[in-house]
Amino acid sequence: MVLFCSFICAALLGESHGFPIKNVGNDRGGLGTSGMTEGELCVPACPFCHSRRFPDNKRRGQVLAGIQGRFMNRKTYYVYIMASKRNGTLYVGVTNNLERRIYAHKNDLLEGFTQKYKVHSLVYYEHTDCIASAIQREKQLKKWNREWKRMLIEKHNPEWKDLYDELA
Repeated sequence: MVLFCSFICAALLGESHGFPIKNVGNDRGGLGTSGMTEGELCVPACPFCHSRRFPDNKRRGQVLAGIQGRFMNRKTYYVYIMASKRNGTLYVGVTNNLERRIYAHKNDLLEGFTQKYKVHSLVYYEHTDCIASAIQREKQLKKWNREWKRMLIEKHNPEWKDLYDELA
């Protein structure tokens, strides 16, 4: 069972969309409180706002360091659109290293669509820290019709200039 503590998300991320707390129902050192159901807010077990769960400050410090460490090593994921030329062939992709991926596309290091159709210009990208959101957005953009993609590109990059040089 996984519960979410919105307080931790708000404290660490500045957002409140839930932090998963594992080992719920384990009163032997786990971070949960027995009797709670999945999806409930885990306020009583929150090590930030309810330190009574961790009367031993050393243990509380270890837990807090572990939680904070998870967020310090977060990755950034990118959804991007490449074009062969203005209003040319478009390609939508996702990656965790945009500079490396675009370099590979530009230098035909990746066999496939971008190599075959000479799609080498980065014309749009956006980022997120959640891989699931990035994949969902990529799928959404791939389903969009050509005109919607063109409007998205022109809203952020009206000249269709190659944004690769701005990455470095």
